[in-house]
Amino acid sequence: MSNVNLLNLQNAINTNTLSLAQQAALSNALAEIIPTFPSPDEISNSIPFDEEALARDWMAALYAVAIAGGSSGVIPVTNGTILAPTAANLEATSTTGLSNGQPAIVETFGAEFTLQPIGDMTVDGVTVLSSTDPTRVWERGDTVIAVQAALQTSWHVNPATGNDENTGLSTGQALATKAEIMRRWGSWSPTLDGVHVVVTQDFGDGSGSTDPWLGAPNFVNGATLLYTAALPAPAFTGTLDVVAAKNRPANTALQSSFTTATGGINANMMLVNATRGGSVAFVQRNLGAGNWQLSQPLTPYVPTGFSSVTAVDSWASGDAITGYNLVTANIARLGGQSVDYQPAFAGASCVVQHVQILDPEGGGAFDPLQVTGEIAVIIAESAIQRSLDWELGQTLVTGLVNVANFGAITLLAGGSPGPNTGGPIVTGGFSSNLFLSAENASFQLDTIIDAPGLLALVTHQCEFLNVFYDTNTTNQCSGNCSMTGVQYGPGGINLREGLIAYSNGSAVNSFPLGLGIKLDGGTVAYSSSTGAGNVVTAHGQVPLTPANLDAAAGAAGFGNLAYIPGVGSFQQIGTPLP
Repeated sequence: MSNVNLLNLQNAINTNTLSLAQQAALSNALAEIIPTFPSPDEISNSIPFDEEALARDWMAALYAVAIAGGSSGVIPVTNGTILAPTAANLEATSTTGLSNGQPAIVETFGAEFTLQPIGDMTVDGVTVLSSTDPTRVWERGDTVIAVQAALQTSWHVNPATGNDENTGLSTGQALATKAEIMRRWGSWSPTLDGVHVVVTQDFGDGSGSTDPWLGAPNFVNGATLLYTAALPAPAFTGTLDVVAAKNRPANTALQSSFTTATGGINANMMLVNATRGGSVAFVQRNLGAGNWQLSQPLTPYVPTGFSSVTAVDSWASGDAITGYNLVTANIARLGGQSVDYQPAFAGASCVVQHVQILDPEGGGAFDPLQVTGEIAVIIAESAIQRSLDWELGQTLVTGLVNVANFGAITLLAGGSPGPNTGGPIVTGGFSSNLFLSAENASFQLDTIIDAPGLLALVTHQCEFLNVFYDTNTTNQCSGNCSMTGVQYGPGGINLREGLIAYSNGSAVNSFPLGLGIKLDGGTVAYSSSTGAGNVVTAHGQVPLTPANLDAAAGAAGFGNLAYIPGVGSFQQIGTPLP
């Protein structure tokens, strides 16, 4: 049973509301403890044997508080370990008479160091510290605050002005590197137990960054991790000028020109429309003459799963627009292991929002962002410059929500096909890639796919709701493909083998594509009609068009079922086989 008074004390510590009486009582208790326990390892003979373990736990907690709060001076402790408040304090400690292997703890790092011959090590002020002996250095070892670090819920990173001896708790105490979080955790795969961790990129990583995020924690008891950044200073302010609304039957996505107050529009920019409730879209490409193609505007994302966003089709001339080039973050891996359901993010243990995932080698490189593990991951309102390799186990909710994905290659796989069955879900946004391959994925809310080339877009066992195929983009699909929305745009669809099951009233409504539909690369297929006496007649070389799919079965129509034996078929859902 929990002690109410102790719970109240814990709450006062957590909220920084200790009363003066509580502060005085704690100070008095420490005044008695300090002479008796000069180190976290020493247990006084006055402690009964059966209470020794509890005493050690209390002392470890007190010394963790001491390390987090800092102290002054260099304190040799009784077990021979040197306790130094900062790296500078340890570097200034005389090594005269100290043997190689001499242990030390630097409080600001919460880590062990040992005195070692310099060998081929290079002093970097974080993992290797100088000593007063030019032939020896202090080499960093294991973290001594792994438990405390796994409970820390706020980490700030600033590669420009941060310091890896800071706490990381706030912008003013930002770390310099993401790797320092790992060093304090003890690995890239800590166990996060019931905590909601937020990692904030306070300043963007630059080209050539050698500090990737590789986090793959174990998430226990509903733990979550959000990697995010504050929106930077606007790169554009102004209004929508001439707007051409999305028109599926006419094969066009949302287009607009802009009137400019400050800055300018560029591809991959995130746009926020203050007139339409802060709805968000991305600039996909320049159509010429000041006209830009935009992704489907969506309501602002909050970390509660995919159901939190809906389409906004009301963007109009005069709307107030702010454009952002998102803060860059070198993220090379997202993943881990979810042990249980994550209610904070409606199923997702890990969410990335409001960053541009940087490829340090620049655009067109093939450095991957790997998303892997038994975990639900959502990347939302972000841009991806790295090649995306998404391969997760079956999870409830996972995928991209309103993302500008412009890496060289995108590979999507996992789970089983369709929404909420484990495969990745691509919601809105756009994918402009040299090559995109998807298996068991779902595409919805008018996501734009721009992968021009004969075999640049290859899909298997996928679900397509409303999808826009850009110029020269052909969906080379196979397996059982569900197309329950409108497939539109100047591109096309080729069923290599398998089944396309469509349902949107008619094939004409389902496939108003500039490049049309094909079966095994061809433009003709078989139709079967049933006559008197239930005699079935097969008709070959029937031109494969949406209008003919809708027409009655016969020599000039398919009656909602077009096929090539041994290859595949287009079939309206609910149409019986002949």
